[in-house]
Amino acid sequence: MELSHISPNLTVAPDGSAVTDDGLVVKHVLQAERINTTNEARVNAQFVSWQICRLVRRDFNYVVTKSFHKGAGKAKVRAREQLRDLMTDIRLQAEFFLDDVTCFPINLEPNVRVVPLRLFSDFVGGLLRSMMIADKAYGRLNYAFEQGQVSEENYNAYSRNFEMSWSAIKAFLNNGQSDQSAQELGAAQGIA
Repeated sequence: MELSHISPNLTVAPDGSAVTDDGLVVKHVLQAERINTTNEARVNAQFVSWQICRLVRRDFNYVVTKSFHKGAGKAKVRAREQLRDLMTDIRLQAEFFLDDVTCFPINLEPNVRVVPLRLFSDFVGGLLRSMMIADKAYGRLNYAFEQGQVSEENYNAYSRNFEMSWSAIKAFLNNGQSDQSAQELGAAQGIA
């Protein structure tokens, strides 16, 4: 299915995912496109880290669609407050993450990946800004890891709080349920 109003470089599949000209799969595109709002912007977000590029392609449209529906309506004031708190946390964690890795050099020749996105609320725009900050941090951290300046243990320590903040948003939108498999949950608890 070709939807030119979405993006000229996306081909949308019947399952709602899309493939860019570069072969990157972006999931839940149709769900995000179905949101009817008067505010809209389309961006070609550029990512230097594979982690944030993958996270955005896999989960971004799902999270922003769920957040739109979860916070819609007058009766959902508490949900909007919780989303606002979670957004503040992920923004802070992204900024702290970047601050923690500024001692590492920037890769002057990064492999930039472009993901077309539809922005339709302040939540979506704020989330993308947080992702862009974390992308810069991961870009530095990845380069430092490749250069042997960071061990795998320290690598994980730098990114842990940001990743936990992202997981908290997804868990809230999934009514407290994790999107991890039973095996992943068991391994995390040391029982698998």
